[in-house]
Amino acid sequence: MSSVTASGAGDGELGRILLDAWRRELYEGVLGSRSRTLFALVDGLAADQGRCGCPAHLSLGTLTGHAAAYRALRDGEIDTTRALRAACRIAARSGLPRVYAVDTTAWPRPNAATSPDRQPQYTPGGPRGTALITTGWRYQHVVRLTLTPDSWVVPVLTDRITSDDDLVEVTVDHIARVCAADGARPADPSLFLLDSGYPAARITHLLRERKIPADVLVRL
Repeated sequence: MSSVTASGAGDGELGRILLDAWRRELYEGVLGSRSRTLFALVDGLAADQGRCGCPAHLSLGTLTGHAAAYRALRDGEIDTTRALRAACRIAARSGLPRVYAVDTTAWPRPNAATSPDRQPQYTPGGPRGTALITTGWRYQHVVRLTLTPDSWVVPVLTDRITSDDDLVEVTVDHIARVCAADGARPADPSLFLLDSGYPAARITHLLRERKIPADVLVRL
């Protein structure tokens, strides 16, 4: 239970319910081969809260060894479809509305010269709040919101955006997959909140054309 005690999830009852339910789903079916080691690494990462520098560091705080940690990362399996369904099911049981936020974020990798498909990325941290341009990978995240004054969200979907991907097509596909998993229907669509960089007209047109039961609200 290290991820529960170390992350302070007990500060809010909703947070504890969400985290406990997700850990159970993760252990019982989302993780496939080498599930015990992967679970220990995920649990340690949640407790570490971003301070970890590498998997070797995480392996020091678990029952797994250094070699086992890297074998799990290389050979382990994750059922992403079950993960999406589990996240939607947990959110529904917790009484959360079907309201999602969609946005992209950069993973800067300026020194990883051999990493494939690095692209120029804007990241915060420049002087006086300006953005920096660096090379790295871009990811799109879909999270379910709690609509309460705290930082808790339920991550439901994450994919890396490659240089060959059309961001609009990826976004519409993400919305379609989430709606299929959370029980949305034409009479009761899910709501997706997008940042100003997303083309609202094209996304809305594709959603209507493909009969996806979703509404979108884009920040101007």
